[in-house]
Amino acid sequence: MLRRSVLAVAVAFTAILLSTTPAGAAVRPFAPPQTVVGGCSADSADSVVTSSGALVGFAACASSSGLPIRFFSRNPNGSVNPSVNTGFAGHVLGVTYDATATYVLFFNDFEIRIGKRTNAGVFSSRTVDTWGGVAFLTGDVIARDGQWFGVWSEQVGPGGEFAQTELFSAGSTLPVRRVTTTASNIDDGSPTLAFSGLTPVLIWSRTTSPALPGPSDLIVTKYISGAWQPERVFASVGTDNLTPDMYIAGGRTFVTWFRDGFIVVASNASGSFTSHRFNTGGFEPSVAASTTSGVVDHVFVTWTAFGTTGLRVFFAESASTGSVQGTWNGATIAPDAFAIGVGGFATKAIVTYGTASTVTARAQA
Repeated sequence: MLRRSVLAVAVAFTAILLSTTPAGAAVRPFAPPQTVVGGCSADSADSVVTSSGALVGFAACASSSGLPIRFFSRNPNGSVNPSVNTGFAGHVLGVTYDATATYVLFFNDFEIRIGKRTNAGVFSSRTVDTWGGVAFLTGDVIARDGQWFGVWSEQVGPGGEFAQTELFSAGSTLPVRRVTTTASNIDDGSPTLAFSGLTPVLIWSRTTSPALPGPSDLIVTKYISGAWQPERVFASVGTDNLTPDMYIAGGRTFVTWFRDGFIVVASNASGSFTSHRFNTGGFEPSVAASTTSGVVDHVFVTWTAFGTTGLRVFFAESASTGSVQGTWNGATIAPDAFAIGVGGFATKAIVTYGTASTVTARAQA
C-alpha cells in the first residue's frame, strides 16, 4: 500500500493531544459504485491512486484452483478497464506504483514474491524470500525510479498460530535482511512503509505475549544509508494499537490505526503529532490526502465497520490543510462490504472495497 513517512517522533503518543469530536455533516456525494474486478471473492487486495488520478491495484480472488491474482485499474476520466489475470497466485500483502510500473508484494505457501506490471502491460515476478510456518504474513511495499523496497513479517520460531514473528526487508538491489530482533514473547507485524523524501520509513505493531493477548504499541524507524535506525515508540496509549497505515502529502504525515475497537488518525501539521479518534468503531483503516498546488486540501480515512446485518465500509473526510483536529464528516458508503483502500486526487476521494463477489471502486462525484 502506498504509504509515506513519519519522523521526529521523540515521545510516545502519551504526550499528544487527542480529539474525539463527533463527525459533522454528511460527506460530499459519491458517484455510483463501479466494479473493477467481477466474479471475485477477494481473499486479499490493495490499491493506490496515482499522481495522475488513476486507480491501480491487485486482488487475490478465492477459487477452487487457489488464489489467482488479478490486476485492476480505473482511468483518470472515471472509465474502468477490464481486470487482467497476472499469472501470479497467493495472498496480496501490499501494492505501490512509480512512473514505470505497478508492484505487488505477495506470498504463497512457500515463497514471498514481488510482482510487477509495466506501464506497457507486461507482467513479471520473482522470488524475494522463502518461508515456512503457520503464522500469517503481513507486509508492505514502496517504489521509486523503477526500484521497489519491501518489508514483511515472518515466523522465526516454532509453534502454531502464535509462533513468533519478526520483520524482514529487501529491495530491487538489496538482499533480504532482518529488521527486528526481540524477546521470544514479542511479535512484530503489520508493517506500513512510506517515503520521506528519498528515505524509507517504517511503522509497525509490536505485541507482547500475543497468545494472552498482550498489549500492542506502534513502533517507528527509518532506513538511511543502508541501515535501519534506532526504533522509537510512535503510539502507546490504550491497550491494542494495531494495523497502521501511513501516507505523506504536501509535507504532512498521516497515520491511521486501530486502537481498542476504534479508529485513530494522526498528523504532524503543527510540527508535533496530534490525533483524532472516530466515534464509529471498526478495523483495518486506510488513510490518504489530496493536494492542490502541493498543499493538502482534504484528508480521507476509510475502514471496515460493523453493521446491523454484517460488515460495512465507513468513510470520513476533513477539509484540512493537514491537521486532523478539525471537523470530520462521515458516512457508510457500502453495506455488506469490507474496505480495501482509499486514495485522493483533485480534492476528491476514491475508495476501493470488496463484496462477496466483486472488487468495487467508488469515487466522489
